[in-house]
Amino acid sequence: MKKILFFILLIPAISTFAQDFHYGVKIGGNYSFFDLSGNVKKDIAYDLTGKFNIEAGIMAEYSINKKIGLSVEINYDNLGDRFYKTADQTSFETKYNLTYIEVPLIFKYYIIPNLSINVGGQAGSLLSAENKFKLTIEDVDSSDSSDAKSDYESLDYGLNLGVGFKLKNGMLIDIRFYQGLKNINKLNDAVEMKNSALKLGIGYYFK
Repeated sequence: MKKILFFILLIPAISTFAQDFHYGVKIGGNYSFFDLSGNVKKDIAYDLTGKFNIEAGIMAEYSINKKIGLSVEINYDNLGDRFYKTADQTSFETKYNLTYIEVPLIFKYYIIPNLSINVGGQAGSLLSAENKFKLTIEDVDSSDSSDAKSDYESLDYGLNLGVGFKLKNGMLIDIRFYQGLKNINKLNDAVEMKNSALKLGIGYYFK
C-alpha cells in the first residue's frame, strides 16, 4: 500500500518534468579553421582560407524555469582548414578534414520567450582525419590523400557562445561560435593548433 501511495504522489513530479523536457534533431553547417599560435600564420607560405562543412545531431533541452534552460547534444561534426597557394600557372591546395563526435552542454538564458543567449562547453572525440592534396599545373589537376588521424589529439574540448531562436511550432535556429581550448597538434610541439568554427544549425523539437 505504501509503495502504491508513493508512486501516486510521484506522478505529478514526473508529469512536470516531462512538460519541461524537449528533444529533437538538428542539421547545419559550419565554417571552420585552425587557430594557430604566435607568428605561425605569417611564417606559412600558404593562404589559410578555412572551409565549409556539414554537421548533424540530436538534442535535448530541460527548462529549469521560464528564463533558464539546459541543453545537451550529440553531434556528428566536420572541422579542419584549407591551405591554398597560387604562383604563375601553378596552384597547390591542402584540405585538412577532421571528423568528430561532439557532446556540447549549453546553458540558455531567454531574453524573451523565443530568443536565448547560449553559452557552454563541449568535448569531442576524433573519429577520423584525412589530408587531401590537389596540385594544378596549367589547368592539369592531380590529387592525393592520406590518413592523418595520428597527427591529431584524439580529444578536443572548448567553449561555445551564441544565440538561439525557438519557434512555437518546434523549429529552432541556432548560431554559435566554437573556440577550441586544446592544442590538437601532435606533429610539432612548437606550434599550437586549435579548432575554431562559426556554426549555423536548424533543428526541430518533437515535443
